[in-house]
Amino acid sequence: GGYTTSGDHTPADGTVGVFVQDRVVEVAREIQHASITSPTPSTYASSPPSPSLSHLLTPCYARLSEEERERCETAKAENIKNGRKIEVEVIVEEEEAFDLDVMKRLSVSRDTLMQIAIQLAYNKCSNTIAAVYESAATRMFRFGRTETIHACQPSVADFARMCGQAVPSLVVAAEKLQRALVDLRQHQKDCTIGKGFDRALLWLRLEVGKERGSDHPLFSLPAFVQATTYKVSTSQVQSRYIAGGGFTPTESDGYGVCYSFKTGGRYVANIVSGPLAPTSALTFAAHLRSALTALRYMLVFELERRHSTVRSKL
Repeated sequence: GGYTTSGDHTPADGTVGVFVQDRVVEVAREIQHASITSPTPSTYASSPPSPSLSHLLTPCYARLSEEERERCETAKAENIKNGRKIEVEVIVEEEEAFDLDVMKRLSVSRDTLMQIAIQLAYNKCSNTIAAVYESAATRMFRFGRTETIHACQPSVADFARMCGQAVPSLVVAAEKLQRALVDLRQHQKDCTIGKGFDRALLWLRLEVGKERGSDHPLFSLPAFVQATTYKVSTSQVQSRYIAGGGFTPTESDGYGVCYSFKTGGRYVANIVSGPLAPTSALTFAAHLRSALTALRYMLVFELERRHSTVRSKL
């Protein structure tokens, strides 16, 4: 580990791991295809075959020391003693969750819409809003790696609060949704071009911590604590073969959501609930599905409203 001037904690990220996983699957398929269609030995009289690559697929197991094993068993026993729930993981795959034609006409990003749906799902589970972590790649810079996208922007929080109560009207809901989509999309773009602020805060915390420790007044400010306590940790990991990634919660009462978009408006998500989360991962997944359905309906309504406005002007 360690950190750089940008405050990163490691020089690699999940994208690299997913790329390696995809490559392993490709090699495995090549080996399987070669074993089925391989010619007879006499064909190799002039050119011998390449050596087998099957050794690359040998499973690798992590070995724990006796001390680490004892710590794991102690933590497990403590959780059971206190009646804590065990982390639950669920894989969600939904067909045609996104109306790509409508989203294209309204210039709406699938990732931006998914982040708002995640906020709505968390609001349904906990009856509150919270900081949501999403990673943004900054590898275009020499020392860049990732930046934190604070998905719970003020307009997103305002929209989520409204959806958690009685919605005044579909017109008001559609307008608030459009404002949330524009603000969040701009924030996502800013983070990828070096205008984010989370890594600067992390670097500051690490540097100040060297001098003053964790008792510095900065770290006890309610705004600082709330902004850096991520109840939902999310990331979009695109893989050709793997169903999803695995973003575990950063808080024991939070959730981890790792999602990827497939063809035809389909998405796959891995959802993990922490041991003290308000609901299970299965309940979170159900609320996420409902949120996406509601958002899709609002987008269709907004598109029709714009068309009717144009027709009335004509």
